[in-house]
Amino acid sequence: MLKHFRCYNLFLHKKNPLLFSHNKQSMLFYSTKNTILSSQQIISKEQIKELLNNKIADKDFILIDVREPTELNILPKIDESAHNIPLNDIGPAFLTLDDKRFKSQYGFDKPNIEQQIICYCKVGVRSQRACDILKEIGYKNALNYKGSANEWHYN
Repeated sequence: MLKHFRCYNLFLHKKNPLLFSHNKQSMLFYSTKNTILSSQQIISKEQIKELLNNKIADKDFILIDVREPTELNILPKIDESAHNIPLNDIGPAFLTLDDKRFKSQYGFDKPNIEQQIICYCKVGVRSQRACDILKEIGYKNALNYKGSANEWHYN
């Protein structure tokens, strides 16, 4: 029923506003062109463990924790190689910061649009939003670890 849907401005930029609507059953992301962005590109805990064991973090893939810094005191990052960029900073960081300012602010090299970026949060909702923002601004390999920190630490 349409009366249960709400629409939010998730990230507003002059050229690429990103909106999403949701109800209790689903969440859809839209660009200004009214196309659904969320393709549910998901990576599993086992796949991340394999990457951590066989690949080089920050070179072959990048782990980004999109939780607020205060949340890291309650539930730590899933790996020491993960970087914290809160959801509200994802768009501005990747869209407006040059490479030097990005590295200065976040402590690692700004990924190129081809690099594999794995986003996670506490339960998987904010990380999906982060992936959709990254895809909207041109990053091609943004993956959501939907199990997120809860699954990593408790299962």
